[in-house]
Amino acid sequence: MAASSRRQLRDEENIVEVFDPSKLNALLPLRFPRGRQLSDRLSKILGAVGLENSASEPIRSIVNVVCSKVGLTVASRDLDYMMADAAASMVSANQIYPLAAKILVLEAIYKEAGATFFESMTRAHQLKQLSLSFYNQVLRHQAALDAMINQEHDDRFTYASACVLRQRYLIRDDDGAIERPQHMFLRVALQMHPNDLVSVRAIYEDMARHKFLPSSPILLYSGRVNPSLSSVYIFPAGTDYREVLDTSRKMGDASSQGGGIGLGVTSIPAKGTSLGKVDKVGIVPTLKHFDSYIPILDEGENFRPSAVTCHLEIWHTEVQSFLNLKKKGGMDRDRARRMYYCLWVNDLFMKRVIANEPWTLFCPTKAPRLLTKFGDDFEEEYRRLELEGKGHHTIRARDLWKAVIESGLKTGGPAIMFKDAVNEKSNQAHIGVISQSGTCMESAQYCDDQETAVCLCASVVLPSYVTVEGDFRFDDLEVVVRRIVRALTRLWGEAHLPFPSARASAFSHRPLGIGLQGLADALAMMSAPFDSGKARYLSCLISETIYFAAVDESSNLARIYGPHPTHGGSPASQGLYQYDHWDDRPTSDRHPWDTTRAKMKAGMANALLTVVMPTSGTSLISGYTEGVEPFPSIARSRTIPDYGYITIFPQRLVDFLEDHGLWDDEMKERIIANQGSIQSIGEIPENIRDQYRTCWEIDSYTPIRMAADRGPFVCQSQSLTLYISPPYINTLSRKLLQAWRAGLKTGMYFIETRPSPTGAHMADEDHGEFLLSETLSPEACEIEDDEDDAFETVSISPENLANMDIPEPFQLD
Repeated sequence: MAASSRRQLRDEENIVEVFDPSKLNALLPLRFPRGRQLSDRLSKILGAVGLENSASEPIRSIVNVVCSKVGLTVASRDLDYMMADAAASMVSANQIYPLAAKILVLEAIYKEAGATFFESMTRAHQLKQLSLSFYNQVLRHQAALDAMINQEHDDRFTYASACVLRQRYLIRDDDGAIERPQHMFLRVALQMHPNDLVSVRAIYEDMARHKFLPSSPILLYSGRVNPSLSSVYIFPAGTDYREVLDTSRKMGDASSQGGGIGLGVTSIPAKGTSLGKVDKVGIVPTLKHFDSYIPILDEGENFRPSAVTCHLEIWHTEVQSFLNLKKKGGMDRDRARRMYYCLWVNDLFMKRVIANEPWTLFCPTKAPRLLTKFGDDFEEEYRRLELEGKGHHTIRARDLWKAVIESGLKTGGPAIMFKDAVNEKSNQAHIGVISQSGTCMESAQYCDDQETAVCLCASVVLPSYVTVEGDFRFDDLEVVVRRIVRALTRLWGEAHLPFPSARASAFSHRPLGIGLQGLADALAMMSAPFDSGKARYLSCLISETIYFAAVDESSNLARIYGPHPTHGGSPASQGLYQYDHWDDRPTSDRHPWDTTRAKMKAGMANALLTVVMPTSGTSLISGYTEGVEPFPSIARSRTIPDYGYITIFPQRLVDFLEDHGLWDDEMKERIIANQGSIQSIGEIPENIRDQYRTCWEIDSYTPIRMAADRGPFVCQSQSLTLYISPPYINTLSRKLLQAWRAGLKTGMYFIETRPSPTGAHMADEDHGEFLLSETLSPEACEIEDDEDDAFETVSISPENLANMDIPEPFQLD
């Protein structure tokens, strides 16, 4: 909608301050003045985008719903939201309804917030929601900043994203939003580049056009007093009660800053361990203490719900109790269900699972060096401790493996990280051993009691780089990634970190996490079915482009900021790229790797650069699929806090069906009735059905294969969801073994299960009996040679590239 049209609508306010529905005829509300005013307003809103003539029936339907549901009195400012909710709830394929819902929410935000960026920031400053230094920048550049705002970029939002923005991301007070969506993006841009208006404009346009989106903390806290910008805080939990209490305090400080928390708990002594005259209570009571602390954390001023993941190595004595913490049923004293859990698995354990050998469990007080070793050194120390009889007890490795898999199928976790892969391929290998991650398994960073790992994150929105013809603009992607690296590196100088150990890590490593989102949408737009060879090639090339641009730009920035203090002795300082740590080196000749290698050896501004994260928050803003996941459903059901329940369809698919006369109420209901699948709808062309297969309709090993393809270009790790239908123990065992053999750092972040390929209902108790009745077969603990061949990294040779009509790389000046 043009900005002039929006201003005209705001100037012609027709809604009275108090609306009395008792005067309305319930059947024909449009006959009465108040209903007529609602109708007139909606007509003007839709008329401003040229839809009034085709919207007479939708207008009547929306107003009827509002008039039938409204209370005795209602404030004028709430009516737009009520009409938006009515439009979004309509069971109709008519696209006027979601369009009207979006426009109504945006119009309501416009009425609440300031008309200009300066007005919004002034109001926020008056309410003490901005830092003085930031507001001074706004004052200094008032005219230039106001001129940058382009309200028409709001047309990219959906109804769901507009609602989420108002409810979660926009600065607001008790009366509603203080800023508009474009003001939010400009606020972030100004935080990234104060006093550099050229860079502010460029990075603002990238966000406004959805070329990339910063992480939720950056969107939420930029410009505020003590801007909290890190997405994660990773630190060990400690061993004695003093350290545990200190950990609780750090959890509170980190949670109030909006970051997810990763706790390393392997060093906690096992239950019954005697240290001096004190018998230790063990893992479970300690984690229950942290778990019970979470509701208190959520009472704070943080804008994001607290998220805590505990990480334990698989050799710990109480690993079996750890696996039970999130299960349903059982004694409450043995459960801690608010937190999430991750198990760190080493190569030696996997070898013993395959060989069906015993596995010895240790208390960390008797095996402290296991936590600080990996690879051959770990195996040597582990075997020494076994021979010396230091183990607590021994079980069969396969019995423990089956318990891990059963827990995953019943509760969705624990997540699995492969310790040796993480450390063998880390650019922080010269500092120490990594044995814990963040909340979603994508942050693989070193931390200890002196350093709390932190990270600034952003994700590129891949569908924004696909042309109308279905080509991918790799040159545009490279330019934007370089701007992201510059902006986030500069942002470290602005970020507030709540305790010294976090500041120490940020100063030493300046870690960044550049990820991606909307892969499934982008592949569909490029006519590449998710599990096709073309999709693998494109996914790999996209990851390669992001990684190269990030490394090269970080090397350039070392001339400005200097190399990060721990660069000396790092693998990068020896000229090793991430892909050099993998058996295969699947790089194309699209980039000058050798030239950049020389710059990288001289210094990089950042120790870490790339990740693959879930993007659950910012994907609601862009309207695309999360991270690198396949379509979970073609009819996704989402609950928007404070707004209600809606069903979302891929917009590009809806547009295609509408253009070909296939999108109507019947088609919409058929897709929903088919559990979000279009595969059995013969009227839809086969090639379109192939492009929009869901996670349950593709080869279930595809996410693992594509993660292996991307792995050589991800210097931290990847958040990986596995899809299991039906939820067989042996199926999940094979998938995890393949992920391990493929060299992945993350075996899984979460498991999605469906009782059967048809989605037939199965009661929880039947599901549990089904799982418990299955035996872990020897074949599920082995890998055949032909399976290994299927997981070879995708080749991106010139021949393959030529067959795909992929353009040459963009050459920077």
